[in-house]
Amino acid sequence: RCLIPELKKPRPLVGELHFAKKGHDVIFGEVHEKAILINKGIFTKVRHPIYLGAILFYLGFVFFTFSLISFGLWIIIFIFYDYIARYEEVILVHTLGEAYESYMKEVPRWIPRL
Repeated sequence: RCLIPELKKPRPLVGELHFAKKGHDVIFGEVHEKAILINKGIFTKVRHPIYLGAILFYLGFVFFTFSLISFGLWIIIFIFYDYIARYEEVILVHTLGEAYESYMKEVPRWIPRL
């Protein structure tokens, strides 16, 4: 249920909220005793939907401000999130093994398959 009625209508730059919310719903909607591979919902389209939502949010500022400074900041933010995602993936491969390696081959890191 959407608590903010304005978000029910498609709006420019709301896509970032979609990725972040769907990622949160899948991750925090269930309790798991041990580490498992979550490969349902938005995680079938992109491996890091919450990070992608944040990246798109900052990209919105670039288009909103048309500033070289905001574009430079966005590049730094993207590099930061990419570094974090790659670091987490090393840990996930170590923890989940072949299942996560297979998942990495099937699902892209940043650009969703629609």
